[in-house]
Amino acid sequence: MKKTAVAVAVAVSALGMSQFAAADFVKDSKLSLDLRNYYFAQDTDEFNGAAGVEGGQWGQAFMLNYKSGFTEGAIGVGVDLFGAAAYKLADHGDQQAAMLFERYSADESAERLNKGGATLKARVGKTTGYLGALRPVTPVLVSNDARMLPQLFEGAMLTNQDVAGLTLTAAHLTKVSMRDEDQWTDNNDRFGGEFSLLGADYKVMDGLTAQYYFGQLHNTYKQHFAGLKYSAAVGAGKLGADLRYFNTSEDGDGDGRANPRNDNKLWSALVNYSIAGHTFGVGYQELSGDTGFGQLSNSNYLISERMIGNGLMANQDEKVTLVSYGFDFGTVGVKGLSASVLHQMGDGGVLERDHTETDVVVGYTIPEGQFKGLGARLMHGMYDGDGKTADIDQTRFIVNYSIPLM
Repeated sequence: MKKTAVAVAVAVSALGMSQFAAADFVKDSKLSLDLRNYYFAQDTDEFNGAAGVEGGQWGQAFMLNYKSGFTEGAIGVGVDLFGAAAYKLADHGDQQAAMLFERYSADESAERLNKGGATLKARVGKTTGYLGALRPVTPVLVSNDARMLPQLFEGAMLTNQDVAGLTLTAAHLTKVSMRDEDQWTDNNDRFGGEFSLLGADYKVMDGLTAQYYFGQLHNTYKQHFAGLKYSAAVGAGKLGADLRYFNTSEDGDGDGRANPRNDNKLWSALVNYSIAGHTFGVGYQELSGDTGFGQLSNSNYLISERMIGNGLMANQDEKVTLVSYGFDFGTVGVKGLSASVLHQMGDGGVLERDHTETDVVVGYTIPEGQFKGLGARLMHGMYDGDGKTADIDQTRFIVNYSIPLM
């Protein structure tokens, strides 16, 4: 660890920074190695003459994350670095059904993935700018980290916190590296346009945050989002509520199209109540307009986006109801162990199918000792297409461990 700090200091000096200016750059630096072992399998049943598809993959990922501090002075400068490699340990069945490594055909998928990026950052007062590889998490765009390696975007992002309780965010993204690919792709080629966003998060009072975001996939769609997040102690437990509203329309060349690809409104409400280790949840989502919901692939911020599918329950005019239950076994003496089950029902909207999804998750994280933080999750999802689309079973087993190096 000491040697690592010295190495960083030497590198900073090589960049022309004085030892004084680089003090916080080095002192506030963090370096970690994140390990992820992942097994993924999916079985899609035969349907309407199409053969069933079953397959899986197992892999090991190594992710090195470095985040520097900022140099001293009116303009603080820093750099973040990310480098990752994932190796396929085994596979079985049809590779088109597996989703950890890039698929080339039913019989072949990539043996490894390499991914990396650098981010230059600068800070003036309470305004921070980022240029390079980004992992935004906003209501209009979410960098997905649900597979072997995270989805990365390339571009510029700016945040400002000059006003107490208010965080402003702006970004313009030009490239993407999908979660199962190692190459960078121009957003114009992948999605049909570059992506821009503006947003504000405002802490109204303790436990209540209001949000507004605008996202635009140029020449494809523009999207307004408004949301409220609330949490408070109620009785002996804690109440949480999450309200979301999206208004999406065509943009640019899509304006005036006879058959629009993006013209919808979606609202949802999710309420949870936790008490004595139990967490009960209920949610509702409703979509209206001339199309189903649309956001960038694998980047949705919907309460109906769970284990299976991408937009499976966000069809034109669809209504979704969900219920969930979770239990923290730490309240009965087994620290680190938790389990949950979620069931959601969608009416399919114009597709007229009463489909359902049920997800069961069991997780354990070592709470203390040498391997504190090492966690494992077993996840199983079941999708019932109501006889109008194929049923799907999906299983995941994930082990994560982060090793601080600096």
